[in-house]
Amino acid sequence: MKSVALVVLAGCWADRPAAEPIAVLAAPARTQDRVEAAHRPTNQLKQFPRHTAWTGLYQCSQGLTAVRLEIDVEGLAATAVFEFSAHPSNPMVPSGASRLKGVLAETIDGTYQLDVDPFEWVSQPPGYFMVGVTATTDTALREMHGTMKAPTCGRIDLTRER
Repeated sequence: MKSVALVVLAGCWADRPAAEPIAVLAAPARTQDRVEAAHRPTNQLKQFPRHTAWTGLYQCSQGLTAVRLEIDVEGLAATAVFEFSAHPSNPMVPSGASRLKGVLAETIDGTYQLDVDPFEWVSQPPGYFMVGVTATTDTALREMHGTMKAPTCGRIDLTRER
């Protein structure tokens, strides 16, 4: 029997009323299956610290938005807190935060790929919906670049704080 997951997408403004949920039917493949198929999995990430904090910017329908992402890893499992807020060039963006879950896998070239999906709201501003993230680090673990997992969103660029 095939299972189909209903994923309600953190951190983007929706042009629909909040009472109207935005939903996407996801393929039965789990996030971990997708990452492991494309990358060399490891049981324990040797270089990637168990806890990191990253800051940067991302682009969604509300415009340029500031973001802070705290990532905790245990083996291949990754959990993250995605906190977004106004950017100086876009001061009308409200603050909010969500929790994300997924995987962090080491790639053949020594970088790490994060693939996390929405789990729950910490603080939801009206009209916003949760969005997942796929991003890859550099080999020095100083930068992470990727995309927000929503059609109304684009890039996310992060620099490691700690």
